[in-house]
Amino acid sequence: MNAKIASGATGASQIWYRLLGELLKKYKDGIMEKPDKVKAVTVDAYLGGLPRDGMPTRSEYFIDGSEPKEQSPYYKKLMISKSTGKLANDVEIKSGNYEEKDYIVITENDPVSTDGKNRWQEAIDAWARDQKDDKYHPPTEKSDASSDLVVVQIKSPSDKSTVDKGKIEIKGKIASVASIKTTKIYINGTEVKTLDGNISEFNESYEFKDEGVYEIRVRSWNEKDRDGDSVVKIGVGKPWDSATPTPSPTP
Repeated sequence: MNAKIASGATGASQIWYRLLGELLKKYKDGIMEKPDKVKAVTVDAYLGGLPRDGMPTRSEYFIDGSEPKEQSPYYKKLMISKSTGKLANDVEIKSGNYEEKDYIVITENDPVSTDGKNRWQEAIDAWARDQKDDKYHPPTEKSDASSDLVVVQIKSPSDKSTVDKGKIEIKGKIASVASIKTTKIYINGTEVKTLDGNISEFNESYEFKDEGVYEIRVRSWNEKDRDGDSVVKIGVGKPWDSATPTPSPTP
């Protein structure tokens, strides 16, 4: 603080300036005694929160327990379509056709607005639009690439795994931009279950009574009559690559 230019230069400013100057000669942080429940914590100097790699930091004082526990929520990691540069849709995410990129998206409420307008956010958005760094300009539209595809993933049982006889849970996920119409589960080519409706996950049990090698196939169709499937091969009571002929499924 410059005593010659600060407000109140004829009185209060000079007193404050001299007082802080003397304190800083003896106390590095200018504070004579801190309460036991107050502690200094290093935080992200730009957006607050815990420090983030590559960003400047500063020391702030917090009442014990009130210090930030995570990085600022304004740092966003978004999944971006490799095909369009827009936000990746579910199909692209499930098929891995996306890349993660870091953005800064600052949002704020307007605590005094009486007309529904968020002037705080309007000012933030205007400032962000003037920033040249791409990290302030995240895409807002969702990609329409692969919009006709259906992606099915069997998560359990794992492919080429060996399991015991008995009930086995067949679990997985389905991704499609268009609504899913029908999903069918096949064991060794025989349909054993039909699931109607727009589902994004499946969890069905099937009784494997006999030892052998089994092929599990899950196939889904969407409203555009496009389909996708996923196949795993398992060994029940024996290795999945056993030479023993595969038995037919038991209803």
